[in-house]
Amino acid sequence: MPHITSVQLRAKYASSMPLSIVVFLVILLLQLACEGNAEQTVLSPDLIARHVEYSDIVNHHDSAVLKTETDYEGETLAFVTPWNAHGYDVVKQHHFTYVSPVWFNIRALSDGSFTIEGQHDVDKPWMEEVGTKIVPRFTHAGWDRAVLERVVKEESVADVMAQSILDIVTKHGFDGIVLDMPVAHYLVHLIASLSAKLHTASKTLIIVLAPSSPAIPLPGDVVDRYVLMTYDHSTLEPGPNAPISWVEDELERLDPEVRSRTLVGLNMYGRRWNLDASSGTPVLGEPVLGRDVVNWLEEAGPEIEWDKESAEHWFEVPGVGEVWYPSLKSLKMRSEVSMEEGCAGVSFWEVGQGLDYFYSIF
Repeated sequence: MPHITSVQLRAKYASSMPLSIVVFLVILLLQLACEGNAEQTVLSPDLIARHVEYSDIVNHHDSAVLKTETDYEGETLAFVTPWNAHGYDVVKQHHFTYVSPVWFNIRALSDGSFTIEGQHDVDKPWMEEVGTKIVPRFTHAGWDRAVLERVVKEESVADVMAQSILDIVTKHGFDGIVLDMPVAHYLVHLIASLSAKLHTASKTLIIVLAPSSPAIPLPGDVVDRYVLMTYDHSTLEPGPNAPISWVEDELERLDPEVRSRTLVGLNMYGRRWNLDASSGTPVLGEPVLGRDVVNWLEEAGPEIEWDKESAEHWFEVPGVGEVWYPSLKSLKMRSEVSMEEGCAGVSFWEVGQGLDYFYSIF
């Protein structure tokens, strides 16, 4: 007797069924498949919770393909870095309002001039795949006090720098830029010149602000969006990366116009503190990535604790130390704060460091 495959068998019986029954069975199977996917949503209360098991993270952290409904209405900005290249894939799997590849350095040269490095990193096929607003980051490199004073005081220097940035934006078809300087409140001439040039070209200007930094002495609408770096609160001693009350305080000290244009910074990395073998005191908090956390959870299976005051999760592993790392719950609560405070949305530093399922709740 010839061997009959399962495909041939299904085809044989399907051919003898009335068409209406075949259609009914196909619809039924599709409905069952949809219900099965719904049960796997990362928005399950068991996953977005104060009490979470290590196995919940280990088993679901890489569920980037799960598309879930969310009530988050704010904008999102994802930073992507060449040194955590997984982020380049993350921004193709999830939709973000803005994507900011960390490509460009404004380098001061010994003769007093400037050059902008990083055009070799521009990846136009990737930009097309991402299909959203590309706003690369520009930051400083090799600046000393004298260089900074020239940019601050000499309007012509700031104007030349702004034009060089606009030329790169135009050349590569970017949608705008993110300017990341440690003393943005001093760079009035540069920010004003960038605003005028970029807005004339219908491009977006985003400025990074450090926590508790002085206000930029310009009208709030000169800048389209601000990124507030609400993280790195605890670095010297074990503790939360961004206590939620501190995040709220930092937002409330902003001018209302600025706050309405602010993207609340969310860290996708964590920190760990181990004890010094000789003194028994905690070593300076060391940044840790999502993949490190998953490995420690798999190997040690620790109890994950919820710190009510800061609204963050942490755990401890012998030989590794005390680890504080973002969770679905901590990120969800900070997204709610961004809406309650009337902010524009949130930003992620940076998506190559995080766990893939983080972005499904936004």
